Parts: sequence; C-alpha cells; structure tokens
Amino acid sequence: MINKAARHEKMYRFLRKNGRATVNFLASYLNVTRETVRSDLTSLEQEGLSIRFHGGARLSPITAKENVSASARRNISALLRTLNREQEWIMSDTQNHTGRGKVCILGSFNVDIVARVERFPKSGETLIARENTLGPGGKGCNQAMAAFNDDAKVHFVAKVGTDQFSQFARNHVKSSGIESYTPYQTAEHPTGSAVIYVSEQDGENMISSAPGANQTITPE
Repeated sequence: MINKAARHEKMYRFLRKNGRATVNFLASYLNVTRETVRSDLTSLEQEGLSIRFHGGARLSPITAKENVSASARRNISALLRTLNREQEWIMSDTQNHTGRGKVCILGSFNVDIVARVERFPKSGETLIARENTLGPGGKGCNQAMAAFNDDAKVHFVAKVGTDQFSQFARNHVKSSGIESYTPYQTAEHPTGSAVIYVSEQDGENMISSAPGANQTITPE
C-alpha cells in the first residue's frame, strides 16, 4: 500500500487530468478502502485542491493568473521534470480512460418543499406532517444531475431570483460535482419553487409550482 503523501499526489494528478473521480474508482485504483479515499479527498479539499461531491470529488477551479504566478516562482528545470513525470503517469495510468460526452442543459431550477403526510388533507383541514424537507428540483436541474451521473461533462444554465434560494441553487450545483454553471438572475421574480405533498398511504403526490424566474428566460 502506498503512503498517504503518494496517494494524495496520485489523486491530485488524476483530478488534474480528468476533472473528477468517484470514491469507488479511487479505492479500486489505489487498492485502499473507500473510507481511506474519503479521508484523503477531505484533506485535498482542505488544501484547496479539490471539491467534494456525493460519491467523489472534482478538481478545484484555479485561475489562469494563479497558474502563471505559481509557474513563475518555480525553477524551470524542476517544472520540466514534473511535467515529464506527469506525462509518463498519464500514458501509463489513463491509457484506457474513455472520453466523456459534453452536455449543455438550459432548464428550470426549483426549490422543492416536500411535506410527507399520512394522507392528503381535506379542504380546510390541517395535518401534522411526518417530515418536511427542502431540496433542489426542477426538470432542467434533474436532467443535469442525470447526465452528470451518467458520466457526461455538464454545463447547466438556469435563471434564478436574487432571493435566498438563489444561493441555495449555487450551493447545490457546486456540491453536486457538475463542472460549470451559468446562473442568470432577475430581481423582479423569485427563484422557482414548488410545494409537494407526498401521501404515505399510497405514495401519490400533489404539487403546486411557482415557476418564478424560470419563466423569464428570453431568446436574448
């Protein structure tokens, strides 16, 4: 088993080349447990080198200016040796890596408020819900996550308001692992939302959706 520093270096090189990796893949590739991989990825995230998402991690964005500044501070011969070693690693360790398809999705983002109830309330009736949850939704957002989980490289475009739910949208996309995101905004309409009742009696649901900013996207 390779030591911790070597694992971190190998993980980081893989992320630099491929952009993302799953916990299961890294555990098999490095011949360590998933718990070890999760701990290593947390360490890389704390160093600002990666961003964790459910089931794996992706490379942390680094600006071109930061890359240039870092290279300028390094000895050129040491830099060339590093690049040569990385090229050797890429040839030996990723020769079987298949390319990822690219998908751009323009669609809706909603904040879903889900109430799980024993049964649907009658007219004028108040029921105590078993559980209320707040989560991401919207057909466009769901499609983006589905494409990402099918190993596509995803760019998600949506429109939100300037309310607190807009930050919720950003946080969700950032933590999901999706590579890039264009959030258009409007101050005139709130972020889309939906209230969903789910009956535990038969699994049926009732939904009231307020599209909000989603419906303000124009051709321009």
